Amino acid sequence: MPRYFFNAYDGSALIDNEGTEFADLKSAKIEAVLRASHLLKDNAKNIADGEDWHLEAVNVSGLILFRIDILVTDAPVSRPDPLMNR
Repeated sequence: MPRYFFNAYDGSALIDNEGTEFADLKSAKIEAVLRASHLLKDNAKNIADGEDWHLEAVNVSGLILFRIDILVTDAPVSRPDPLMNR
């Protein structure tokens, strides 16, 4: 069975040095989403403040197989109006 490594990045790196074996890529993707949900819960404040967050799944050679990206981007209407702060 192939081994997948899940590395999370949020300004610093949380590297998975052990990896986990899964029967196929679909199973690894499901696990990645579950792991991401747990990590996001612990980092919600930083992510809500606009900090980039992503989780990469790599194989034993370090090849990125897929990536989960989370980024909160404010719409222009929700940003403070600099003219109002004069």
